[in-house]
Amino acid sequence: MRASDKSVVIARHIGTFLNEYVPSQKSRSTHTLKAYSDAMSLYIGFLETVKGIRSENLNGDCFCVAFIEEWLLWLMGHRECRPDTCNSRLGGP
Repeated sequence: MRASDKSVVIARHIGTFLNEYVPSQKSRSTHTLKAYSDAMSLYIGFLETVKGIRSENLNGDCFCVAFIEEWLLWLMGHRECRPDTCNSRLGGP
């Protein structure tokens, strides 16, 4: 599978999660959906700006533990998020 095909599959899964799964849950608050969406946007933005991975090149490796840990450090360092906010973001996507 080509890189662009993988990114389309990942984007489709993210869309399904945000637009179908989250709204179908008991706690389908609009605030919850916005929090999930914001966290995913922050992570994708991190991948693009810090890791140099364009959204059309997303693949499973983009969601490895090392990248997510680096993202959490980035949130604290560059966005001045407190640990509880980072934990919230981590729980989002």
